[in-house]
Amino acid sequence: ASALLLARAGAAVALADLSAAAAEATAGDITAAGGRALALGGDVSNEADVARFVTATVAKFGKLDGAFNNAGISPAAVGCAATPITEWREDAFARVIAVNLTGVFLAMKHEIAALARAGGGAHRRFSWLARAALPAAEQPGEHRDRHRRRRACLDQRHPPDAKVVARRQGVQVRRGPGQVGEPVHGPPGA
Repeated sequence: ASALLLARAGAAVALADLSAAAAEATAGDITAAGGRALALGGDVSNEADVARFVTATVAKFGKLDGAFNNAGISPAAVGCAATPITEWREDAFARVIAVNLTGVFLAMKHEIAALARAGGGAHRRFSWLARAALPAAEQPGEHRDRHRRRRACLDQRHPPDAKVVARRQGVQVRRGPGQVGEPVHGPPGA
């Protein structure tokens, strides 16, 4: 939904997704409507993939003017939706951390450098939870608390000095409003 809105506003959009087919479908919708889009398949928790996303975007569009990071998975994505933490598998926990925290770090690392090379821009990171359909203030306690814990971890991965370094290079770094209830791909409300 975010990519479609950005494209409608005139942005050339690079879509990176673990599912190349999903990225290609959304890119197809954008180009069919007269927009410019690049579809990329890969894993945000893999630094080589993230570097490739940024390099391919700059190669296709000439520079990076902004970044919108919205990748994230919930416990349901690793088979632990209703599983108490005492019963989680270590690999399931590691995958959630890899996507939700390491992925943000890797994206910021490569995107902020590209934004700085382009003379500045805006970097925005958003939290995403698959079951989030209400603003954090309206979420049942468990979901709201999980979101707050994740944001606290992201704040540790995004220390104040990172903002200072980015600002010196002309890059704005902002945290988004939190949870998004729409799917990452497809029309709003889908």
